[in-house]
Amino acid sequence: AAGSTPTAMPQPLIQLIYTSKAPRLVGLPTLTDILRVSRRNNARDQVTGLLLYHEGSFIQVFEGLSGDVNAVYRRVLDDPRHRDVNLLVRRQVAYRSFPHWAMGFRNIAELTDEQQRYVSTFLQDGTLRGGARPGLAHRFLDAFRERAQEPDE
Repeated sequence: AAGSTPTAMPQPLIQLIYTSKAPRLVGLPTLTDILRVSRRNNARDQVTGLLLYHEGSFIQVFEGLSGDVNAVYRRVLDDPRHRDVNLLVRRQVAYRSFPHWAMGFRNIAELTDEQQRYVSTFLQDGTLRGGARPGLAHRFLDAFRERAQEPDE
C-alpha cells in the first residue's frame, strides 16, 4: 500500500553439516570446554545442533536462521581446534531436527549397535576423510536424533 514501510523478508531456516579434524586427539577437558562455549553462544544466537566426536574427527550439524548459522560456521572456520573443515550440506529446512539442544553431544565410542552400524558405513564411505555424500550424512545424523543427549555441564 502507498506510504507503507517495507518489511524485511524473514530469513530461511538453514541446516548445515560439516566434518573437521582436530589438530590432535581431543580429551574430555577440551571437549567440555568446546561444549560449554558452544552451548552459551548457540543459545544466545538461537542455533541448535549436534556434535559428534570420534578419534580426532568432528561431525557437526547447526540449525537456525541463515545469518546466525553462517556466523557460527565462520567461527568454526576461524577456530584453530578445527582443520580440514569439509562442508557436507547447507540446505533450507522447514523445521529443526534438534530443536531442544543448544548443542547435543555424543562420543561415537559410546553408541548403540544400530548407531555403530551407521558409524561403520559413514567411516567406510570415507566421509570423515572428505569423500562425503550428503544423503549419507543425513541418514547418519538421523541415527542420533532420537538418542542424542545433553551431557552434564
